[in-house]
This record gives sequence, structure tokens and C-alpha cells, in this order.
Amino acid sequence: MSASDAPPYSGIPNQFRRDLRAGKRLIGCWSSLASPITAEILGLAGFDWLLFDGEHSPNEVTTFVPQLMALKDSRSAPVVRPPFNDAVVLKRLLDIGFYNFLIPFVSSAEEARRAVEATRYPPQGIRGVSVAQRSNRYGTVPDYFKQVNDNICVLVQIESRGGMEAIDAICAVDGVDGIFIGPSDFAAALGHLGNPAHPEAQAGMRHVFERARAHGLAVGILAAVEADARRYMDMGATFVAVGSDLGVFRSATQALRDKFKDDAPTAAAKSAGSGIY
Repeated sequence: MSASDAPPYSGIPNQFRRDLRAGKRLIGCWSSLASPITAEILGLAGFDWLLFDGEHSPNEVTTFVPQLMALKDSRSAPVVRPPFNDAVVLKRLLDIGFYNFLIPFVSSAEEARRAVEATRYPPQGIRGVSVAQRSNRYGTVPDYFKQVNDNICVLVQIESRGGMEAIDAICAVDGVDGIFIGPSDFAAALGHLGNPAHPEAQAGMRHVFERARAHGLAVGILAAVEADARRYMDMGATFVAVGSDLGVFRSATQALRDKFKDDAPTAAAKSAGSGIY
């Protein structure tokens, strides 16, 4: 089945979570522009997953909703990164229809456990109950409350020395489906701000990859440079964001302008045209 023939993504059953846990390679893209138009265009490309960023992008609950609506016909699984690991924030993102979560800056097993509990209804967790919200199609999904706990995907982001050192305990938390490395913050935490390629940062990433894989968890990363993405896949990454809408737009617009950089009007042409208006 080609990407264009694949059915639209559905949270129940959550095929993204199933594929992630099965170790399939899943290629994604970052969405940072907070626009339903760009979300809709990304959704046409056939990515396995799209990350909607609430940590480093101007997004909030009310901007996420139209972006989710824009993906209603897309096969791409929406993943959200909340601004921080908070039960109230996660509850609101769950209610508007996100099933897949990338939790930033997880540095301990307790923080990972707190994230998992926030995404589950009791008795497995502490998620507050709303009987009619967008996630259950306003109360029309049969047996939603019986099914949803088993269809939530929690990915935790390792971007500190503490997270690296606690990786085995974090991986052992029930309900954690995958480990994700934020290469920029990870490198900065090790003293190499702006240099994720530093040997110490790369060695730390490899350690996290190896320990996560030893626990049977999927490993992911953001790598906008193709050579980096392929190197991380060779290291064992299975869900990889290979670019961002912001990066693609920025580079494409600059490349377009640069095609005509030697075509600036001459001073005489500027003078001749100045009287038209």
C-alpha cells in the first residue's frame, strides 16, 4: 500500500503506537509554524508522523485544534510536544484529540511516571474525565473509556545529563513507549552548546540509544540534515524527524531569492521607474 492509499490516521486503534512498538522505521517532520494551512500541506506528503510543537513554537490548545482538523484526511499521526510535563496541560491536549505525546525534559523515572499517569484515566492514572470532548467525538465513540488508555503513546525526551544517567530507570517505567533525544539541548547540557556533533555528545546519544534498545524501546531524534538522520538510523533510531516546516520554508524561500540575486535593477532603471507613481 502506498502512502497515498493508506487510510487516515485514527487514534483508536492507534496504529502509530503499534508500529512504534513493533520497531518499524517511522519518518516524521516537525511542525512549528502554528498554521492549519501548513499542517494540511504536511499532511499530504505522506510522513508517518508529524510533531506539533508547543514548547518552542507559538502554539496553544486553541491553535492546535484547527491543525488537527486539517489532518482529518491524512495518514500522518499527529504527535504533540507540550510546553512542559504538567497534568493539566496534558489533560487539555488529550481532550482536543491528541493520542501521541512527546514529553520534554524528562530527567528521572518519577518524571516519566508522572507523564504516563497524566495520560491515563483511573485506576491506571489521574486523567480527569470529560464525557463529551473532541477526542471521543463529543461522546459518540463507543467504549471510548474502555479503549483509550491502551491507545495513548508516551515518548519521553532526554535532553539533560540527569536524563542520560537515569536512562535505565526511565526506560523501565511502564507506559513509556519510546525515548527521544533532543540533540541541541542534550549537547548543551554536556557543555557543548550549538555543537551536537561533539564527540562527547555523540557518545552520550549512542549510550542512550543502546540502553533504550536494550529495554526494547523505540528511539527517536530530530535530524534536519540528511547525513545526520541516516547516521542516527544506523545507530538504531527508528522514528526520526527529518526536517521542519519552518526549515523547509526558510531554505526554499532563500534559495528562490538567490536565483535572482544578480538581477537587481540598475540605478538607471530605478530612476526611470521612480516617476511612475
